Amino acid sequence: MRKRFKAAVATLVLLLTAVISITVSAGPAQAVGCTGGNCVGDDPQAMGCASGATSLASVRPIGGGPAVFLRWSSSCVANWARIEDGSVPGYWDFWAETSNGHTEPKMWSNAFWSFMVDGNMAARACIKNGFGQVSCTGWY
Repeated sequence: MRKRFKAAVATLVLLLTAVISITVSAGPAQAVGCTGGNCVGDDPQAMGCASGATSLASVRPIGGGPAVFLRWSSSCVANWARIEDGSVPGYWDFWAETSNGHTEPKMWSNAFWSFMVDGNMAARACIKNGFGQVSCTGWY
């Protein structure tokens, strides 16, 4: 009886060790991504949309300053605005917007990109200068 008990405990310990090992080696969950309207308000970096994305157009604010780019992800069917590298994004207001008037602002004060908008609609990227004048790319 004692041998059976020890064997059962040993089997249980081995089984639990195997389950714990599999769980730990699986690692953290990966972002599942999004598509079209499901991407609205999401971070293009976190959702995996920035990888392989292209710039469709760019514009500079009236009076000069950094360019803002309209970015497009074909895999996510989404757009967003991205300010030029080397700029100081905290000084600039920029956003992405769709033809139905929906806008998504930059993610935080010093972010180089905005939240995403639905790529099933025409979209553009806009930037405002210190005098409140807005410059936008064309609609894409």
